[in-house]
Amino acid sequence: MVALKCYKCSGTEDDCKKSTLEGNKDKYLITCPDEEDKCLRLFLKKDRSTAVVNACTNQAGCVLLEAFCDNVDDLTCKVGCCGKDACNVGSHVSFNVILLTVSSALGLALLM
Repeated sequence: MVALKCYKCSGTEDDCKKSTLEGNKDKYLITCPDEEDKCLRLFLKKDRSTAVVNACTNQAGCVLLEAFCDNVDDLTCKVGCCGKDACNVGSHVSFNVILLTVSSALGLALLM
């Protein structure tokens, strides 16, 4: 099995923006350890301060961070996990669109 490659970055939204990561893959695109089979992008915002983390993780890490985001009230918290090489480069907005699409599909399924 070939190891997953994910972007690794932590800082502000500007520090870890798509153009920065894709423009310098030698610095930001890493090979994940075998036990980490997901790419992660975590977005946190409180007032005007933002923090972004791009990293390798596993399903348990995704679940843990999703639970954390579900239980915080005083800040915006978004987490996105994916399983393809370099898939954690998008903005937090792209994860919102995916979440909205899945939520809408589930809502429609429940109505039927």
